[in-house]
Amino acid sequence: MANLKAIRRRISSVKSTQKITRAMKMVAAARLRRAQIAALKARPFAHSCLAMIGEIAPHLDPRKPHPLTVRPALEPSPTADQPVTASAEVRQLESAHVEPPSQADAASCYLYLVISSDRGLAGGFNQTIVKACTNVLREHRAAGENVAFITLGKRVDSALDRLGGRVLAHCSIADFQSDFQASTKRLVTDLSAHFLEARAHTVRIISTHFISAMTQEVRVTAFLPLEVSCPQSEAKQGTGNASEATDVRALNSPLFEPSAEALFAGLAPLTLNALIYSAVRESIASEHSARMTAMDSATKNASDMIGRLTLQYNRARQAAITTELVEIISGAQAISG
Repeated sequence: MANLKAIRRRISSVKSTQKITRAMKMVAAARLRRAQIAALKARPFAHSCLAMIGEIAPHLDPRKPHPLTVRPALEPSPTADQPVTASAEVRQLESAHVEPPSQADAASCYLYLVISSDRGLAGGFNQTIVKACTNVLREHRAAGENVAFITLGKRVDSALDRLGGRVLAHCSIADFQSDFQASTKRLVTDLSAHFLEARAHTVRIISTHFISAMTQEVRVTAFLPLEVSCPQSEAKQGTGNASEATDVRALNSPLFEPSAEALFAGLAPLTLNALIYSAVRESIASEHSARMTAMDSATKNASDMIGRLTLQYNRARQAAITTELVEIISGAQAISG
């Protein structure tokens, strides 16, 4: 009987867990619908901004490139021979003011913005982000290069701490979503300041790209410098000489009002905002999608476990009944004999 009670308690516990996973699946599915709509709306705007500055870039003066398109010189790190730990001061992304670079940040480094989630129970969503960060750290350390991170989401912070990654700033997804537009502008200002002040040689984004409700993909995308076409490349096309190609380009060149440089300067920050906004929206949609899939799988596994435990309970109960019947019959035969 003690064994039967233990099995009953276990069945009751699994049923309670199944109720929780089913509720979490329903909540994630409801949030996924809204997050998916937001992600799909943000994606074409970011692509359009990139295409627009790509159309303007060939008409810029190559002698005066925009600062966001020029990669700063990579200076050797003063602590390149020492392992970088996460004991450096970590600050919150709560203000648009960019702090002066500390001694650890004085050298130019490869800067990565890592977007994860605040909560777990999302399958392999956060694990794939951590794996990408691990690969990035391994590659840069093998090349003797300095690397730093700015994180969105709490789950990746502890992983980077274990890996010895240097985190310059961090912010939770909940705080970021409290004022999405303002938080995006603050983050773009911070990343741009690191790049323009030559504290970051390049800035890249490690995030999850939403493909479908069942498929997400971790991508490492370039953020700064802005990748635009080279103005000199068009002059080399064609069969004529360079002066003829330049004349043809001048004839086909559109008229800009204001100038192409002014338009590019205005569109560059807008493009950076759109890229960050789209990346965070895609990551949030991927998180809800991964959590919905994980909770659906957990609910199905709980049903299978309940079925196996119920079968085990019935077999144990039948064995106990059979044993009692045998004892009764044996006792009756002993009395009658």
